[in-house]
Amino acid sequence: ISASSICVVDAPFVYNIDGKEFMLWSSWSDKKNDSYSVGVVYPVEGKSILDGEYRHELLNLPDADCGHAMIFKDFEGNYRICYHDHNSEGGKERAKIHHINLKDGKVTVTDRKIEISAVY
Repeated sequence: ISASSICVVDAPFVYNIDGKEFMLWSSWSDKKNDSYSVGVVYPVEGKSILDGEYRHELLNLPDADCGHAMIFKDFEGNYRICYHDHNSEGGKERAKIHHINLKDGKVTVTDRKIEISAVY
């Protein structure tokens, strides 16, 4: 089975940060390159994300072929996103951590990152 025939919503997680709702999820995004990526959905104006009316966007991450993102607050109170890269290259997955901004109800990722390498 190739990515061109797969349509999944993998690892969905709903967030409410400072009253702004959104959901991160992962799936195949680039049929040509069998690439994996992270999407984000925002509820339509005046609706809750649980109402089922939302708009999809691709989260602009600095790395390609990545997925399974989660957001957390660090010890200084800053929001960060963590995900793995190299999804299609089994055994080469590594965690990436970036700072994020929540501006005008949208998630944006900054360039500052921490790369975690581990041997499994």
